[in-house]
Amino acid sequence: MMVKFCGSHANITPLGHHGNWSIVPEVGVLENECFLNTLRMLPHILLILFALPVIILLGHSQSRQSQARTWVYFPHHNVRWVLTLTLLVLTLCQLLEGVFSSNLDDLGPRLYLFVPFGVSFVGGIVSITYYHNIELWNSSKFLLPLVPYWLASLAIETLRMLCMNKLGMGEQHLRMHLARVGIVVFGGLALLEADVWRQLVRLFSKYLLQSKITKKLNNFKYRQYSQHSLPKYSYSSPKSVSNHNSLPWLPATDP
Repeated sequence: MMVKFCGSHANITPLGHHGNWSIVPEVGVLENECFLNTLRMLPHILLILFALPVIILLGHSQSRQSQARTWVYFPHHNVRWVLTLTLLVLTLCQLLEGVFSSNLDDLGPRLYLFVPFGVSFVGGIVSITYYHNIELWNSSKFLLPLVPYWLASLAIETLRMLCMNKLGMGEQHLRMHLARVGIVVFGGLALLEADVWRQLVRLFSKYLLQSKITKKLNNFKYRQYSQHSLPKYSYSSPKSVSNHNSLPWLPATDP
């Protein structure tokens, strides 16, 4: 007998026709917990499919280019790690709660109660691994996929809580409390990601403003030299270059 993902619930208030909970929202999204739990896997699966090839391919490319890496902390580095670790612990609790609730059903296992949280746990590990590698590469542009990831997770978790509230779950249900904590954690990560991008865009704009070449340096009297010939200055006059090139011939003196 094939086990259905949503299970069969003839002795419980059905969410679909004939006492079966269907993945297809036949009676409305907010009345189908199975559909919302299945939908919860979508952002995590998309992140896994995107992040793993980036980590493998780009990480291999970066390691071949240079053996020495610099580690740049992006804004809210410690807060991100705390929230992500909290999310992993929370997801593990939701997974265990789902397994326990599924075992209480005499009609068979309800896979939708714990399988989506297993996928979410893997997605959380991939997200922090992906972020760790972005810091190692100092490539802030790769943070962009995390913005829709956290926003989608926050929206789906909010819909799950509304669904459980509509189904009559109250303070006596652990699942409701875990969903509320999940909303807080996902909301914190979404706000953190938005603020990180705000700071990075502001810093990048400020850098571009300071890096503009003045009209004087654009004058034809000045020449641009490579970093090998004049490492400290990008633009200098021929007189400055000649003075710089004459310095190595001077005898070294102790201070």
